[in-house]
Amino acid sequence: MILIWCNTSSLRIWSIGLFEPITAYLADTRGMNKIYIISLLTFMLGSMLYALSWNIESLIVFRIMQAVGGGMIMPLALSIIEKTFDKKKLSLAMGLMGIPLLIAPAMGPTMGGYLVEHLSWRWIFWINLPIGCLAAYFSYTLIREFETVKKRLDVWGFILSAIGFAALLLAISNGATEGWTSASIVFLFILSGFSLLSFFNCRNP
Repeated sequence: MILIWCNTSSLRIWSIGLFEPITAYLADTRGMNKIYIISLLTFMLGSMLYALSWNIESLIVFRIMQAVGGGMIMPLALSIIEKTFDKKKLSLAMGLMGIPLLIAPAMGPTMGGYLVEHLSWRWIFWINLPIGCLAAYFSYTLIREFETVKKRLDVWGFILSAIGFAALLLAISNGATEGWTSASIVFLFILSGFSLLSFFNCRNP
């Protein structure tokens, strides 16, 4: 089980670095609130399937699906707040949004431990469904859709930035446990540096 959590945690971090670069493009061209709701639904579907997983392979696949949605939620939420509130109220809105981010690390392990001990580890993911449904409903009914623009996707820029940021996040996250001089961490730093330098060179020829 420890190995599973380590692997799935790395998948979550990888997905954040991979999908954040494409999130802004999808939000600008398809509608920010629409993509936000899709990311919530993807996260909920991944959580449901994860709770129903029947072997290690299905567990990892559904965890990836959940991580894809989760990796897109945070940047979209921040962008929606920035576009919804004016400068006078923006700091207050950001502060209110930061409260759950501070409370979650304290409450999450406690609640998760209780659910695992008294119910089942699957309930850690079942509990996401009602919360996600409420979030999707209020997002659909209360948040207006924002203007969209037409622009072409920079495919090479996306590939290079996604690899670079994903590798960098994985290296920083796992460096303390695997060792900063271990072969895997050094490789991730080299891969990240090469990809990001290539990305900046493509953007500024």
